[in-house]
Amino acid sequence: MKKTTIKRPVALGLSLTLLLSTQVTHTRTDAAHAILQKVDGLFIDADSVTEIIGLCQNISALQHGYGHRDPQTKKREPNCYFKGAQLSPHELEKFENEHLAGTRSMDEATLHELHAQLEHCKSYFIEMTAEFLEEARMMKDFLTKLIDEWCKENDRSDSLLLRWMALEGNEVEMFEKNVLTFKDFNQFCTDLYNFQHDLIQSCTKACQAWEKLMGRTLPWNKKK
Repeated sequence: MKKTTIKRPVALGLSLTLLLSTQVTHTRTDAAHAILQKVDGLFIDADSVTEIIGLCQNISALQHGYGHRDPQTKKREPNCYFKGAQLSPHELEKFENEHLAGTRSMDEATLHELHAQLEHCKSYFIEMTAEFLEEARMMKDFLTKLIDEWCKENDRSDSLLLRWMALEGNEVEMFEKNVLTFKDFNQFCTDLYNFQHDLIQSCTKACQAWEKLMGRTLPWNKKK
């Protein structure tokens, strides 16, 4: 069986263009389109685009093992360590899967450290999304419907996002109880990132207002 040998990852640049350059290719359902027509430019505006871009950047950084941005250097600080090396939740998911499959040996102390890192990542995620969640609660009705439609469009019927947004004030408790492995954690982060990413690309009025305010063109509009 493999031993737990760690290699340090290459530093990752996390720019707006790198994170949000993917063009939406799926077709919106009629139900989702009807909701977006009502909220685009009203409930979801230029400020919303700024907030969602920031959230997506933070989620991507977290999944690559980085946390808060240093105010002086403007670089993100490493946020995830295992066996003395900086790693990402994606890499830790691989170790976790290999252990479950019996191809990687981990003693009790190593398993405890792995679990501690998962709890650390979960705590950071809860802290990082607290402001977003507070605002999302005020728009829960249409966001829940959009998430439901998004899950149908993207074959994610088992996504925890469905239960996460359907709850009233117990979202953190649900997250804590249902995210038990790095696989759970990474899938939840990926679903939230992809949903938010698709949402802003679908809100053309909000994006146009953001571009006018910021004097910049969003990555997906540069391709048009």
